[in-house]
Amino acid sequence: MMSPGPRFAALALCAVLGGAPAARAHDLPMSSIDVQVNAEFLLARVTAHAIDLSRALGPAAPEDSLLTRETLPRFAAPLFALVQERVHLSADGRPLSGSLEGLIAETDARAVTLVLRYPLEAPAKTLEAEGLLFPEDPQHLTLLDVRRDGGAIREDFFNKDQLHLRVLTAGEPQVRDRLLVDEEHRCRGAVLRRHVRDCRAI
Repeated sequence: MMSPGPRFAALALCAVLGGAPAARAHDLPMSSIDVQVNAEFLLARVTAHAIDLSRALGPAAPEDSLLTRETLPRFAAPLFALVQERVHLSADGRPLSGSLEGLIAETDARAVTLVLRYPLEAPAKTLEAEGLLFPEDPQHLTLLDVRRDGGAIREDFFNKDQLHLRVLTAGEPQVRDRLLVDEEHRCRGAVLRRHVRDCRAI
């Protein structure tokens, strides 16, 4: 059995931005893309809250059905199509086509992880990514972690102002301070955790 995406992070107990009314789907408008770089393929884990996926897919995909292991597989095709539409990866300028390798209901986190495999023609020197999963929500943020040989080579994020990232997959890591994510999101009294189920107030 495949394990859930290990890099799904979230902000705990975010305040409503700027005192605006709570018009968002929930108080954690975040998703994540975790990419493991290998010589022959990329393995990506795309994790999003079930409520966001349900709203994107429409009434035919109720939130609770996405979180039930028995019913989740019936939504494999529309979930894969949604991710294909919104996540685009290229290696050395060549667009990549992925296949769905796994679908995981993370019931404790009320999230769903899609595991995708992208074959490579040759080891990638650069990776270009577009991956804001829910652009219809102006507050949404999608974390991007790119890893090689078990170590991080890029930690960054997509938002409405940053839709495209270019990653050098060789050389020194390009790790962005996670505190910048807090600043970008303008959330107060919150702390980043590696997994939403580990979030706690401080």
